[in-house]
Amino acid sequence: MADPKTLDDGLFVVPRGRPPVAQSSTRRGSLPNIHRAVKSARNAGRPTLLKAKESGSYGNLLSRKPRSSSNLALGAAKLSTKALSASNLAALSDPNLSLREAIPAKSYDVLNTNPNLSKKLLEQLIKRYYYQLTEGCQSEGCLNQFCKSSPNCIQVSDSSAALVAIELVTQNKPYLCLKEKFVGRPLPKQIFVPENGNPQQFLHAMLLTSPFKSLFEESVPITESKSEPMSFCGETRNDTLQTQADKSLRASFGSLLPSEIWRTKSKQSVLGFNTNSMTNLTMQHKESNLGFSMSKLSDSVDYLLRTNSSTDLAMVTSTPVTTPLNLSISFSNSSLDSTTTSPHLSPMAVCGNDDMAVSQLEEYEAQLAMEIAVGDVQEFSLTHLTLDNLKTGIDNMKQTQDTSFLLNTLRTVLTSPEALSQSFKIDESEASTADNLDTLSSREAFDLLTNLSPYDDFNTVLMNSIDILLLTLSKKPLNKKEINIVLILFECPLFRKRRHHSLRQKLCHIIASLSMDVKILLTEVLSKYNCDVFEKRLMGIYRDHFMLMLKPNQRSDPSMIDVAQTLEVFFCANIQCFNSTGQHLVPLKLFYINELSRKLNFKEEFDLWKSQMSGRSSATSSDSSCQLSILSYPFLLDPSSKVQLLHLDAIMAMRQEYQEAILNQAKINQIQKYFKSVDRTLDLADSIKSAMCPFLVLEVRRDHIVQDTLNQIRLKHVDIRKPLKIKYVGGGEQGLDMGGLQKEFFQLICEKVFDPDYGMFLYKQETHTIWFNGSSVDCLEEFELIGTILGLAIYNGIILDVHFPQALYKKLQNELPDLVDLMDYQPTVGKGLQDLHDYTHDDVEDVFCLNFQISEERLGELHTVDLMANGEYIPVNNQNRGQYVQSYVDYILTQSIRAQFEAFKRGFVKVCNSEVLSLFRPDELELLVCGSPDLDFVALEKSATYDDGYHLTHPTVRAFWTIAHNMLHDHKKTAVTFHYGQ
Repeated sequence: MADPKTLDDGLFVVPRGRPPVAQSSTRRGSLPNIHRAVKSARNAGRPTLLKAKESGSYGNLLSRKPRSSSNLALGAAKLSTKALSASNLAALSDPNLSLREAIPAKSYDVLNTNPNLSKKLLEQLIKRYYYQLTEGCQSEGCLNQFCKSSPNCIQVSDSSAALVAIELVTQNKPYLCLKEKFVGRPLPKQIFVPENGNPQQFLHAMLLTSPFKSLFEESVPITESKSEPMSFCGETRNDTLQTQADKSLRASFGSLLPSEIWRTKSKQSVLGFNTNSMTNLTMQHKESNLGFSMSKLSDSVDYLLRTNSSTDLAMVTSTPVTTPLNLSISFSNSSLDSTTTSPHLSPMAVCGNDDMAVSQLEEYEAQLAMEIAVGDVQEFSLTHLTLDNLKTGIDNMKQTQDTSFLLNTLRTVLTSPEALSQSFKIDESEASTADNLDTLSSREAFDLLTNLSPYDDFNTVLMNSIDILLLTLSKKPLNKKEINIVLILFECPLFRKRRHHSLRQKLCHIIASLSMDVKILLTEVLSKYNCDVFEKRLMGIYRDHFMLMLKPNQRSDPSMIDVAQTLEVFFCANIQCFNSTGQHLVPLKLFYINELSRKLNFKEEFDLWKSQMSGRSSATSSDSSCQLSILSYPFLLDPSSKVQLLHLDAIMAMRQEYQEAILNQAKINQIQKYFKSVDRTLDLADSIKSAMCPFLVLEVRRDHIVQDTLNQIRLKHVDIRKPLKIKYVGGGEQGLDMGGLQKEFFQLICEKVFDPDYGMFLYKQETHTIWFNGSSVDCLEEFELIGTILGLAIYNGIILDVHFPQALYKKLQNELPDLVDLMDYQPTVGKGLQDLHDYTHDDVEDVFCLNFQISEERLGELHTVDLMANGEYIPVNNQNRGQYVQSYVDYILTQSIRAQFEAFKRGFVKVCNSEVLSLFRPDELELLVCGSPDLDFVALEKSATYDDGYHLTHPTVRAFWTIAHNMLHDHKKTAVTFHYGQ
């Protein structure tokens, strides 16, 4: 018998080689030749997996030569790797599964094992050392140079302290001061964040990813013994003492065998393991219907190596052992020598003449032959994921009670972008595109995976695999062919759990890094999603994720911008869905982040945004590592936040005008003093007086309010952005404008110019809205005045009782109105055009009898206008009806009032030429001008305050609110106007 060879680490391994030739004589009870022939015929067609030279996969199935009945012994002699688990064998036996070599599992990821416990202990010691280096033990007499409380402590930064802590743990000397100090506290997540936009160091990036990311999570302290720890605090160091961590470390590894004992037991196992044990094992499996599991054999060998006596393998097969061992140390050539083989090894001696038993034995030998065929491969997994293959793997797991194959599949496929992009395809023969992705199957697959047990095992592997995948994807932007990876990850439930903040953040960074064409493709795909799925699984999750990031006095940072750009993709998908179907996936207001109005630092954020808009670098925010502002994503800001920005912009402009006026006033005063000193007088022109005044003072008469306002604005146009003050003249009326006169002024002038009898605007009784009168071509200055008045109202924070169709606000925002806007202004006409557009028959010309002309009333007379050249002779039919509808809408809302609107807009931009208005959507701009049409008296009651002895429960107060809540809408509107003046 050859001596067992020894590896460098001292472990014994069986030398490979051909086993001894069995005796030629046929013993009693041996397998008959007919059974050998039947078995050879069966095995001849059995496929095996051969390793591909380039891909490393095992997808090629090739036929093998038939094996003889001695394959059992031959397999035992050739097997140089650990036995495959039952689930791997089940997968190999299924020809419908596409397999590859699995990525090996990390031992520290297996719960309740020595490596896992060692990892937890290591993490706990790193955390304690870190806080000892950064905070100290708070003892005045501390002498530990690795404690901040010591005067001799080394000086390190926070990020360096983490690296020093790792180095201290690797030393065999204890440096901890106190026993329970800092136990369970995680490392701060920001210690490895680079400053001022510098690139992140490799070591720092590695420590922020799996498997080290648990350093930054709360942990349960490992119980330590109660003996006294070593102390540096005011005591002389005693080298014979040990810290609690050191004792805990020794206790944790106490169950591990020393190398010398390991070698001895390995040698005993090799020399003592004979075929009699295999016979007993086979007989035991016969009693249980010969159901053989190679993992049982592995567990038995492991148990044997952990015992002090040379226990027979057959007696310990049912003993549960958690740590598997390589079977290569459990076989020797001599153990299969025919001279030492018991006569009971004969298959017929075990099975008798029972054909069923022989068939089961042959099945077992075929399984072992398949083990031999895989060579050095220890584990397998699917090459990619499909719902059917995953269900097959789950069924095999439940039958074999073995999770290894499924865990291998998750670990292998989910860490490979190539494998994941090929998963869940509708047609396996087609390329991996968004149209070929079965989203429902991926959703169901992840739901199955997250509900498997043991939950901790699957959840840990799933989370770690996705973390590795995200790290890989972050190195290079995805292309269009890889967009399926993002769509599949969207379906993973881990991203919907609040505690997995880091996973969502990494995915947001990947989406934010996509090129524009890939983002457009992603937007197109998401626009076709189901409304509930889009809100609850995508948009709502990342909106809540953004809200959780906010803190008081918040400013933009790169992580916030990544999430904002992800939400921008969802927002664009929502808009594209509306453009295609006429309906949003979710209401636009669901994108509002209401917390921004309370937590955002508007002043600094506004300065950053202005610098960005002007193309300058962020010079005023030198401590900011981000050049982008959250204000660049206005769909996240609710109307109240945008109003704050608008008022902030107005105040800053008013302040600048005010300062210039005061400066001009000081200069004029100096000039006047000089003229007075030389006995001369200085007559100041009105323009100079205006430049000296810090306000825009409009002096108007009530009876001529429109004309006087027009004259005053024309005269003082350079002061248009100063704070507004109203002064009524004539009739002996004098008053100091404290805000009330402003509101009255806007109310009076709006009542005058918007009166239909005035002739500038038309009133639509059907919708209670006003629109430009296209026939009023002689009063363009008045239209410009109305635009200025509207701008002044917004600029000074005054709400007007004016109701334009939303088409006006679209045009102010340079958007083209459409049929929906016409229906908002003229519902009857709009509905008729919609019916024409949606008519399904082929006789549009005969039914509607229309041509490309429109009739309208001007000054009491009916006029006909061609919508295109020679429109009178062009009938509307099935082919050109879309063009007719578009031309009709364009004429009513644009062409017929072009001159009037241009004058109106010219006056509006005199005051509101601010970039802040670009943040408003048309509906939000309408809300800014005329306020909300809904009067919430319940909210008004909750926010009301009382003086002069009144309180909420006072009988008079209760009576007032009872009456107020029962008012009609118009009466409520009157009450609000009376109280607030608007």
